[in-house]
Amino acid sequence: MDSPSPAASVIMVGGPHTGKSHYTFQLYGRLRSKKCDLTLREMPNEQLFREGLERLNKGLAASHTSTEQYDNADLLLADKDGNHFDLLWPDYGGEQVSLILANRSVDDEWRHRLEFARGILLFIRPDSIVDYKNIIDHPIELEKAPESDDEKVATDCRLTLHSQAGLIEMLQLLAWSAKFPRVEKLSQPYLTVLMTCWDELESPAESPNETLRSRLPLLHQYIASNWSEEAFSVFGLSSLGRALDPKNADKDFARLGPASQGYVVDQDGKQTSDLTVVLAETLKQCNAS
Repeated sequence: MDSPSPAASVIMVGGPHTGKSHYTFQLYGRLRSKKCDLTLREMPNEQLFREGLERLNKGLAASHTSTEQYDNADLLLADKDGNHFDLLWPDYGGEQVSLILANRSVDDEWRHRLEFARGILLFIRPDSIVDYKNIIDHPIELEKAPESDDEKVATDCRLTLHSQAGLIEMLQLLAWSAKFPRVEKLSQPYLTVLMTCWDELESPAESPNETLRSRLPLLHQYIASNWSEEAFSVFGLSSLGRALDPKNADKDFARLGPASQGYVVDQDGKQTSDLTVVLAETLKQCNAS
């Protein structure tokens, strides 16, 4: 007897320190309050989420989560129309995605998740993407003075998730491993790009999509060339509304509480405090495709 097919799923993808943890802890808090259109079908591993929310309640940044400490951080969700989706968070710290890029290989578990994924949430922190120098824009100067440590980092051309080329390579590896069709532009899985730490960006464009186009043009071009226009979207995300320190508590944040903090900038450039709108829109598009 054949086993049932896995539930429709949306998978979270992003390197270290791109904001996945803070968003997921805040999302769980919103879901638990039952003041949004999404609901939990089952309670997840509460210890992981409780520890994260406890730190946020104290005005502290959530601690880095060990990948060995928890075996499941998935959120099993339902929308207001009764559609069931699983939000998969397989890589708490982002180390697995970094290894995929470093080793140029995808293991069987990741391949299985990707093959059945109806959507992908791609977390990108724009201010962490290094703008590598090139010989055209920055001609080599003879007898140039020794570079500072920061300048040396900017000329290191190894592919990492802190570069546009590295992010593109990672997406290519995931697409290849999941055997996404390559004859025409993708309509599935639906790709939602979350530009995180939006509150830290200086002078963003009128919309997140334009910000992605202007700040990370190579990545934007790759996505627009490989996904159909109806199959991807770009949002700005500030899960906390401000930066928190892991040791020094922000008393004002603690007084207001995490439930009233954070916002999303939608595709039209409008700001909303409903952090679930990103996922609700992704699920809507997944269901329509």
